[in-house]
This record gives sequence, structure tokens and C-alpha cells, in this order.
Amino acid sequence: MLQPASQARRDDSEWAIHKRTISNLFLKENKTLRGADGVVETMKRLYNFHRLPWEYERYLRQWSIRKNGTAQEWEAIGRILESRKAAGKFSVVRMNGEILSETRLRKRINRYSYTSSFRPYIQLPIPQIPIGFEVLTPRADCEDLLPQDEDTVRLPRVGNEALVPTFNLPFMKFQASIRLKALSNGLANGIDNRLLHPASRPAATNYIESEVHEEEAPLIDNSKDTETPYELVQTYYATCFPKLRALLPIAAQAKCSTNPPGMLPPLQSLSATQVELLLFSTANNFAGLPNFPRENMWNYIREHISVSGLLQFSPGPTTIALAENLFQCIVECGDVQAAEFLLEKRYVNVNKQVCIVDDDRYTPVERSAKLRSLSMTRLLLHYKADLNKTHVEDNNAEKGALERAVSLSGDAAEPPLDLIHLLLESGASITISVLERALSKLYLQVAETLIYKGAHDHHTEWTQRGIFLYALKQSDADTATRIVEIMLRVKASIAHSVTVDGKTLNESLWRDFSPRSVVDMAAEQGYLQVVRILLDSGIRPTEATLTCAIRSTNMELVSYLLHEGASVDSVASLFRCLDPVLTGCTGDRRFDYTLRTPYSEAIRSRNAQLIRLLKNKGALRHIHQNPEFKAAVLAAAEVGNLEIVRSLIRDGRGKEEELGCALFKACAAGHEKVAQTLITAGADVDAPPENLLDGHSSLVEALKRKMIGTVQLLLNTGANPNLMSVSRPYVPNWFIKSPLGIAVEHGDFSLIKDLLFAGGACVNPNHNEANTFSIAIRSKNMEVIQLLLDNGADINSRFEGDTPLVAAIESGGIEMIDWLLDRGADPADEHALLGAMSQSIDLVQRLLRSFSARYPYGKGGYGSKALSQAITTQNLPLIQALLQANISVDGNFPADSVHENKTPFAIAIESNDQAVVEMLLSKVADLNRIVGYEGWCYWKMKERRTALLVAVNVGNPQMVQLLISRGANLNLAATRGIQRTPLQLAAEKGHLAVVQLLIEQGAEVNAPPAMKWGATALQLAAIGGYIGIAEELLIHGASVNAPGSDIFGRTALEGAAEHGRIDMMQYLLNAGAEITGPGYHQYAMAMQYAKENGHGAICELLESAARSNGTVLTLE
Repeated sequence: MLQPASQARRDDSEWAIHKRTISNLFLKENKTLRGADGVVETMKRLYNFHRLPWEYERYLRQWSIRKNGTAQEWEAIGRILESRKAAGKFSVVRMNGEILSETRLRKRINRYSYTSSFRPYIQLPIPQIPIGFEVLTPRADCEDLLPQDEDTVRLPRVGNEALVPTFNLPFMKFQASIRLKALSNGLANGIDNRLLHPASRPAATNYIESEVHEEEAPLIDNSKDTETPYELVQTYYATCFPKLRALLPIAAQAKCSTNPPGMLPPLQSLSATQVELLLFSTANNFAGLPNFPRENMWNYIREHISVSGLLQFSPGPTTIALAENLFQCIVECGDVQAAEFLLEKRYVNVNKQVCIVDDDRYTPVERSAKLRSLSMTRLLLHYKADLNKTHVEDNNAEKGALERAVSLSGDAAEPPLDLIHLLLESGASITISVLERALSKLYLQVAETLIYKGAHDHHTEWTQRGIFLYALKQSDADTATRIVEIMLRVKASIAHSVTVDGKTLNESLWRDFSPRSVVDMAAEQGYLQVVRILLDSGIRPTEATLTCAIRSTNMELVSYLLHEGASVDSVASLFRCLDPVLTGCTGDRRFDYTLRTPYSEAIRSRNAQLIRLLKNKGALRHIHQNPEFKAAVLAAAEVGNLEIVRSLIRDGRGKEEELGCALFKACAAGHEKVAQTLITAGADVDAPPENLLDGHSSLVEALKRKMIGTVQLLLNTGANPNLMSVSRPYVPNWFIKSPLGIAVEHGDFSLIKDLLFAGGACVNPNHNEANTFSIAIRSKNMEVIQLLLDNGADINSRFEGDTPLVAAIESGGIEMIDWLLDRGADPADEHALLGAMSQSIDLVQRLLRSFSARYPYGKGGYGSKALSQAITTQNLPLIQALLQANISVDGNFPADSVHENKTPFAIAIESNDQAVVEMLLSKVADLNRIVGYEGWCYWKMKERRTALLVAVNVGNPQMVQLLISRGANLNLAATRGIQRTPLQLAAEKGHLAVVQLLIEQGAEVNAPPAMKWGATALQLAAIGGYIGIAEELLIHGASVNAPGSDIFGRTALEGAAEHGRIDMMQYLLNAGAEITGPGYHQYAMAMQYAKENGHGAICELLESAARSNGTVLTLE
């Protein structure tokens, strides 16, 4: 019975979806149709595709897919090859997309032909090439990576449309000049391990000959032997090779065809294409290898190839592009002689070149200065490098060679003074940021040099911005002396007192309490000689000078200032800048102040003789006034000087808040007698501390130090038992225990009852409070636990993931866990489950049983982190246990450091374990929901991704096929946070096989881009330099002149120009990219982007193309 037409069409479409997979299984994996591991059973098991063997046979015939050709087909191939041989043409045969070896080809022809000679067929009509076969013509003299002319290789066709020609790509002409076969044959050892592992920067060595002649300079050094571990080759073949292959046109990919899964190509054949691929990638601005260490690339190339010969033998766009990009590698390695060769031969322009490292843009001299390479910097300056030129627009970023030399992260050593002198003598600008960076890193010799060179021109600005003040703060005595002498020589305003505001000061430099004038800073540091010089120059001590001197503990300096008439009863206001990240402070609240006097600092110094001296000189004349009183009583409480405290509080009426601040100091320092004295004197027991960052109450400080008598006194005088921190909302109080929590931690049952009686709350509305009941659980004190429950403790109380159930699991008490669960503890506790996983599977199952009993249908989001962890560790029994308990596979996003913002299903896909993915698929509610966010930075939102997008990003065609077969939308629009369609993402990542699969399954090649930062699939392929992918897209109708996205978009031509993809540029021009008429704007923008990124070869190529079209545009 015939099936209805509609059903037949539906059946055909299902077969079309799986065509590529079936073909790969049948041909590349060499599976039979039948059998447990055959194609039929594999499709049932992995893709839920149930069909009979005879149906497979019918469609394989329909698709002309077969493992062996018929006798007639091989006979036809033999006649075609013989006729081509008679015409002097060499031939390569491709069957089902695979190049046949010479041996295999001859075996097939001889088997099916009635003679071993092809002569009898020469006079017969030449047959048509059978379906499924291709006959190609390589160059006779060189089996190059790319075909050399338009007629050499029969261009593959789609319908009646030939592929875009690739015969004139710049790399083609380059190949013709240098005969890459010679290069390839020298690398018999395969992949060089330096390509995949970081290399140390070598000393400069003469790898470039000063005079090179073609007849005497070998292009490859065969003496270099390198090891090729199997694992290294496997890594290279799995990670680098596929992306490099995607750079090539379709006609060139046969030479780089992939082997069956799990099989590596012979090492010699892999090395034969390695150099060609690397040079192709390098010429195209390291396309396909964006994160490859540049020094590794240069170390590899220079030890195998004579770069001078390579460039001199082959002038043209590729040579210029190679020189530009190799120059980046050379600067990175510090190879001065190689750099000199390129500069001398004018292959590169030292002021137009752009070096990009970790997305940071440098001029060559900026980069060499950053690397602190004196010899390379000197060479670049010799060739007129502009020291102050930069490609950075951010005002807060490092700019110019001098600032780059000074700015290194971490505890880097001080830059060589020779380098600093060279930069300064060559005209480097001395900016405030350069000087601040040098001082902040304690590069004192560099800082002194900068001040010496720049003080004459910049002293006014430096004085106002507190640079001299900061220099004294960071310097030793000798350096500070020389800096002050420089200030006096240039007549800087030494008496200036800096203005404390965010516009004047670099707030990150002033986190400690500091004075505001140079003489006070010198006194604070204890630099007697500097203070002498300043006073001898006419500067007078300020109200803070003596205070600062006493703080320095330099008594000789104190005596000198007293002799010079410094005031003994003045009040100094010291300042500091608060870190807004830690405090949340904004505006004026970013600045914190403290009042100090000579007397208060003498108290802190515990120098009785100095205290008496100051008293005798009149330091207590204004002690009853608030600033002087507060400074003194705070100091006395801080150091525990009970005698002075008692003397001060006699006149402390009306100063309850000041006494309260002193009480906090006494409690924080553990001075119990002083604290009790202040309480009985009427101190405000809940007064906030003096400074913004102190943060706690007097009661908390007393409890922390187990000052039980003081605690009782505080409670009896009305201290708030629930007050943890000051009332200022911008002071952080994270991870602070409440008074009751501290008492529970100490295990003092009597004190706990006292706090509860005084109103202490078991559950504090302050969400930043550590969990008091969890503290009790960890103590395992059942008496305390029951007391807290009786007073309203919440058995499910939570703080930062800490719950009583978590505490019980961490403390290892099974009985306590059961006790909590029996009394209503919620088993849907993610952190408890994670804690159980770190201990035993039995404990996990105990929690899961309790969870299933309470939530038979599961609970949204619960268990996501646990399931993610199980997937990551490949713990299949645990995965199964979690799934049986209805743990959500696509619930809330975990937020840990490894899998931030990804669902368990997304993590399973990224693990590339198809079996685990299939386990989870039945639990996925919606295959097209968002499963994760990727790639956030401060200027660009995170990309939302579906499961299919995650699989595409991984680059596994089988995983992609599986998700599509289960209903994943392969044309989901790039909108509302989704930045790429699946096809666009595959093109961006360079996954050629995935691109081919998606197109075969019906992906829209011209799907519109996301509004911001979006791009079409072709534009993304152009940006990445993936010609093979661009070719696939154009075959299927991609628009070569499609406009870029509305915001920050690029056309394909603009994107290729911006990223230095020179062969892609020519390919797009061949494909019809417009540069005249309507295309003039994209031509102008492409030129601009190329120039901004230092791609001189791109500019030349564009200008040449424009001239041939009657258009000329140059950008200066």
C-alpha cells in the first residue's frame, strides 16, 4: 500500500535532518548498517530515530552514498585519469569528500579494469565524472595548501552556482614564491611542543642574517629536533587544527581533511601542513589562534625558518601582513636583531603598528617599555618611535611608554633606571599618574628621578594635587630630604595645605590618617633633617606639626619643635579616604577625620615624661573644650590609662557621647576597669565609635573579649542587646555576630539567659547577622539549643547559606540531623546537600529521602548546584540519585566561581558527555529556555544562551544534532539578550562542521543580528578570518554587503579590515563586497578601522582594489 504524499514528504524531511549524521556513521566511522553497533541501532539509541534497514538502503542509494564505487564507476575514473595523464595533468580523486591515496586509487582501478594499462581507453570518448567523485588537479611542482590558479581545480558547485574564486588570495601569491613544500618537508618530527606551552623569553640571538641571497639561504633549518608526545599532538589536533582548517577555502580543505573520530593523522602529514597553516594564520593576524602566546609562535618560526629569506623571496600583501604580525611576536620576545631587520627593510612602521596583548592596545615602544626591554626600546627610539603616542582612550588607563614602564601589577621589581633615563631623555611626558604609580609601588629611585626631571615644569600642579605630600609619605629619610631640596630649588609652594576632596586627591592613595602639609608629613614620618630644612627656609610649624612629630615617636624631633615654639595645645585634623567599594560611601562621606592634639598623642605614646612636659607647657589650658577633651579621653581609654581617664571625667558632665566613644575604645582594647569607670561616669553605652570603619557596639566588643563584669554593667545600664554596629547605614557589618550569638559561641548559659531576659532576639531582623541558632547547633549543647528554641529561634533561620541543618552536617552529627528534620527543618537546603556530598553518599540519600517525602513533585531550583557538581566530577550514581529525587536540571542558576550563571543542563552539555546529556534530556521542561549567561564585562551585557547555543559553543556536531532532533530551535532570534543565533555563534567560534550541519538542517544564513554588538553569520566569519565558513555561507545565499548591527556593528568587509584578515578581505571583494557607489562608506570605514589597528597591508589591499575601481581614499 502506498503511503500518502503528505506522509512521504514528512518522512523525507526527517531523513534530511539526519543525513549528515548517517553519512558520517556509515562512511567516516565505517559502521555497518546492521548489528548492535551498526548505523540503525546507533541512530535509535542516540537520536531516537527508528527506521528499518531496508529504508536506510533506499535513502543511501538515493543520496549516492556508498563505501565502494561500482565497477563501471571505477572504469570511468580510470579512463578519465589516463586521458588527463596523456594531456600532462596530474590528478587527485576525492570520493564522498575524502581524498583517496595513490595506493588505494590504483588498487580500485586495477581491480575493476580488465587491463593494468590505461592506453586502450585513450581513443574512447571521455566519460562523465560519476556522482560522488571529484577529480582535482594539484600543481605539479608543489602540493600547496591552496590551489594556485582559477582553472587548476574544478570549483565545487551548488546547483549552477560556482564558489567564489579563491585563486587570487594574497596567500596564493605568497605560496608561489616560497614553495611551501620545502618548508613542510623539514618538520618530520610533527608538532613542536613549544606551540602549546608557555616559553620563557630568550635573550636576543642572531636569527636573522644581515645579507641573504636566494641561492645560499635555506628557508628551513633541518637541524632542529623536537619531541612530539602523543598527548601533545592530540591536544593540537583537537583544539587548534579544526579552527585553522576552517580558515581555508573549501578547495584547500581536502589536504587538511579530518580523520575518523579517535584517530590522529600520521605525524609527518600533520607537520606537512602545520607551517603552512601557521603562516596563513599569522598573515591573517593570528586568525584561529587568538589566545596563542605570541612568543611561542615566534620561537617556533624563527628556529625553523629563515624569516629574512621568507620575506625577501615573496614581496606582496601577505609579506607585509606577515611582517606586521611577526613584529608583534618579535617585540614580545625582545628579539632586537629580528626587529632591526624588519625596521631597516621598512616592512613595518614603528608608529603605525599596533600590538594587542590581552585585549590591551599598545604602540610597539609602549609594549617594549611595559616588558622593560631596554635594548628593544632603544632600537624603536632609534627608528623614531613616538614615546607619548598611545592607542588608549580611557583617561584612567596607562598611557605612553613611561607610564607603561612603571605600571606592572603585583610586586614587580623596580624598572631599570637606565630605561627610565632613556625614556626621559627621549622626551617622555611626566604625568601625575606616572608619578603616583611609581610612588604607590615604592619605586623610590624612579620617583625621585621623575621629580627631579619634572618639578620645574609641574611643581604648581603637583603641589595642589598632593604629589609632594605623598612623595614624602612613601619615601625614606634620605629620599625625602632630596625631594624637599628639589621643591625649594624650583620654588614650589611648600606651605600649601592640600584640599581634601575627590577632585584634588587620588583617593586610593590616602587610606590611612594623614596630615595635609609637607612640614606635617615630614614630622609624621619623623624626618628631623627634613623638618630642619623646611623651618630654615622660612616655613612655620602648623597646628598639626607637633602632634605629627609625637606620633612619629622621634623625641629629638619633638624637642626641636618645642624649642622652635610649636603650639602644645593646638588641635590637628587628620584625614583619610574611605574605599567606596568596602563602605558604600559617596560624596563627602568618602572622607573620614580624626582630631588629635599633642597631649592625646603623648598619652598614646605612654611617655610619662613627655606627658608631664606638655602639661607644664600648658597643654591642658583648653582641656574642658570639646575637641581637646574628646581627643584626650579617647587616647586614655585606648591605652588603658585609668588615672588620666579619672582626671578627665571629673569634668565630663554633658559629654556623655564623647565618653561613649571612649567606652568603645576601652572595650575594643580590653581595658575592663577603664570601661567600667566610664560606664559609671554616665557614658552613653550605645554611642557609635569615633571613626566610620570601627563598626561595632561597646557590648559586642566587651562580649568578644569575655569582659563579663562589663557586659553585666552594660546590660544593667540599658545597653541594646541587639545592637551590633553603628547606626550609619554605609558602614559594613557583614559577618558580624549578634551579642547573643557571641554568648552562644562562648557557651555561657547564664550570660545567654541574661541577654534573652534583657531583650536579646534569637532572630534579628538585620540580615547581615550571623546565624545564632546555627552557632548553637555547632556547639552541640542541647541545653542551649533548647533554650533558644523556647525563646523563638527559627529552626530554618538562614544567613549567607548557613542554616542549622548545614551546621549539623558540618559538625558531623547524624543524630542532630535527624533531630532537626523531625522538628521541621526544611530538607530543600542547597548548602546542606552540598555539605552532605562532601561527606558520604549515605548522608546525601538521607537528605534526598526527606526531601522526596516533603516535596514529592520536587521544588524549583533546589539541587542545581549539587547536580552541577556531580556532573562536573562525573559521579554517575550521584547524578542518578539526584534525578530520581526530581532535582531540577534547569532551575536556578548556580553562582559559584566555576559555573557561574549556568544550569546543570548547560554544564552537562559543556562536559561533552552525550550519555549524561541524554540522562538529563527527559527532565528538561523546555529545550529552548535560557540555560546560562556568558561573557559579561562592564561595558557589555552577558549573553543569554539556550542549550543549543551552549552545544554550538562547545563545537560538537553530534551534540548539536541531538538537541535539534529533540526540538531545539536552530533559528531562535538574536534578541532580548541573546546575542547570536546558533549559526552566527558557530561562525564566530570557527566551528566549520557545526556550520555545515546547521545549514543542512535549515538554519537561516541571513538571520538579522542582535541590535547591539550583533553581526550576521558572514560578518562573524569575516571577523574571525574563516574563509571556509564564509564560503559555506555564501554558497547558501549569505549577503556579502549586509549592514552591520544598529549599535557597534560592522559589515563583513569592515570586520575583516578591523581584525587584519587580509585573505578574507580579498575573498569578500571577489564575492562582490562593494567599495564604490553604495559601498563607498563601508570602504572608507574599513580603511579607517585597518589604520586604527595598524594593518598597513589591509590598507594597501583596499587602496589597490579601489584604484582598480576608479576610487582613491587615503586616511592620514
